[in-house]
Amino acid sequence: MDSLFRSRAWHDRLEKDGVVTLPLLDAQELQAVRDLYYAVNPGGQVPQLHDGIHMTIWCSDPEYKAHIREELQRLLRPAMERLFKDCRLVAPVFIVKVPGQDTTFPIHQDWSVVDETRHTALNLWVPLHDVDEHNGGLWAVPGSHQLGNHVRGPGLLFPNLRGVEASLRERMRQVSGPAGMATVFYHRVIHGSPPNLSNAPRVALGCSVLPREVPLHIYFQRDAASPLTVYHPPDDFIYGFTNVRDQTAMRPPAGEPVAVLPPYEPGTLSPHDVVERIGGGIEAS
Repeated sequence: MDSLFRSRAWHDRLEKDGVVTLPLLDAQELQAVRDLYYAVNPGGQVPQLHDGIHMTIWCSDPEYKAHIREELQRLLRPAMERLFKDCRLVAPVFIVKVPGQDTTFPIHQDWSVVDETRHTALNLWVPLHDVDEHNGGLWAVPGSHQLGNHVRGPGLLFPNLRGVEASLRERMRQVSGPAGMATVFYHRVIHGSPPNLSNAPRVALGCSVLPREVPLHIYFQRDAASPLTVYHPPDDFIYGFTNVRDQTAMRPPAGEPVAVLPPYEPGTLSPHDVVERIGGGIEAS
């Protein structure tokens, strides 16, 4: 399996817990990202909120999304090269949570973006100001990368965690911290965030980190009777949707699938599964 970290120690921590928090941006790099955020969102006003949350790819304006993607890739490149090796940055976005009691981001697992039985993909989450459990910092469930549900995607393929959320509460950990620190975790790690109870928006950037030569590997299945299809789209395919939250469940990436498989039946996790498969604890970061 690919090791993307330059540091073996960080890789070993990630293998153990599925999530690790570490320094990423220096003061100058952090300020440059903040400057970009306010340049594209004058006064800090972001477009197209959903349940008090904004994410760049949720927006319908293609030029707005493309500009943010290109600039974040440029600004993050030096820091990424210090931390990772033989990798590329995919789908960088701003993620904003406005103040409010009803701004919880429910726990979830992200889509598979590589064939996880063969390759590694990581999520990177970096706050632009200090965060904690009071202002919508990131939750994660250490050890949840062991659950092994490698086929995840939009719609039918999006894991349903409602049946295990209560049993996971005591295992959730606040894993984010000071501005510029990166929380790095596997795409299959269960994560979310509590409401922002402060008086200011919580602003972070997020992106995926993939091995340089490994293609995106996106699963799609329209309904229970349809075949499971696999696509290797270009890295920027997700920016082509004008309503990514709804359209991706019904419209596959452009182009022909690289594989057509029998219909997939997503399993249902039980509290017993969680206890059996997830180890305990997380080391201090």
